[in-house]
Amino acid sequence: GGKKIDTFFYIADFPEGKGAPQARQILEIIKAAAHFVEQTGRVALAGAGGNGSQMLSGLARMHTALTALGRAAEAITSFDAAAALEPAHAAALYNRGSAQLALGLAAAALESFDRVLALDPKNAAAHVNRGGTLLVLERAVDALESLECAIALDPKDADAYYNRGNAQLALGRADESLESFGHAIRLRPDYA
Repeated sequence: GGKKIDTFFYIADFPEGKGAPQARQILEIIKAAAHFVEQTGRVALAGAGGNGSQMLSGLARMHTALTALGRAAEAITSFDAAAALEPAHAAALYNRGSAQLALGLAAAALESFDRVLALDPKNAAAHVNRGGTLLVLERAVDALESLECAIALDPKDADAYYNRGNAQLALGRADESLESFGHAIRLRPDYA
């Protein structure tokens, strides 16, 4: 027995004169979807909503899967297309930043996380990833500030404490870093 594959079509109406750029963006999304289906045999797109937000949420999940499959470059192309369709889609921007960071594009990742935080300043995960990105860019003071925000928003986020420990260590604050690392281990023993 073969696998049953469902076909998904998304039909969109574009304002007059605006169709060509959006059609190219959708083509990029479809290419990424085809790669995802090739790899997994599954489709991760949500049905079309009134403004396409369900589709974009489905695309954000698909992009995450592409990144997990080690196809971060393809995921970034698709994130860009999704963000062009809805520039205020924080999940697509967040995932694009994660994919950029995975490819070593720290400056671009920082820009993505900054855009997420402009849309959603209380997004603790974006603060954590922004802090980690700033550490990669050797900006420990800024990283520490972002990580303190993350901890204030989500005091149970082990990654925030772990990254804060790294920022503190980079700043020569070894005693404080030990406390942060200890807190991370208490929250997630696999950090030990």
